[in-house]
Amino acid sequence: VILDPGHDILMERKSHDYSESERLAILNSNVSYLEKRDAALGLLNDKSSDELVSKVLGSVLKSNQPLYISELVSRAAGINRNSQRELFRSLLKSSDPDVKFAALNRMGQLPKDDKDVALLRGLISDNEIYSVVNAAMNTLSVWDAKGNIDIFKVQATKESRYSTLRESAIAAMSRDSNPET
Repeated sequence: VILDPGHDILMERKSHDYSESERLAILNSNVSYLEKRDAALGLLNDKSSDELVSKVLGSVLKSNQPLYISELVSRAAGINRNSQRELFRSLLKSSDPDVKFAALNRMGQLPKDDKDVALLRGLISDNEIYSVVNAAMNTLSVWDAKGNIDIFKVQATKESRYSTLRESAIAAMSRDSNPET
């Protein structure tokens, strides 16, 4: 419902329950980002096939809109699959920190992979934005806090605005069950 300043009803918008084929058509059409986002979110759930998930995420990546990509990767259900690991790796190469942050958080929900550990350790550097470094440390601590304690100790000594890196590193180290580290 849209109201004017006098609180008169100008228009009532009814919610639509689109079919799968209609939602796919919306994804491939030239409509607004919000309509595409809603269509994609409506298609993705825990019961979606790998083929459908790949098709939807492929369409989202073709849009080349960082806000659309990061929001969908952050909010979509049913994409925490090993079959999407390569997609998340490719999103880590994005120049947009929000896209990297969303991909890192999703990767943290997948099982540990040695190739990903090396990739995430490489993101923890002085050249990366704090939110990405914090997300990488969080994901590494979920996968293997003890195995990455060396990098957490280095980050705990770094100067950062409001001590964000230090706090993140301490939180990551606290996930290690060994109290002596």
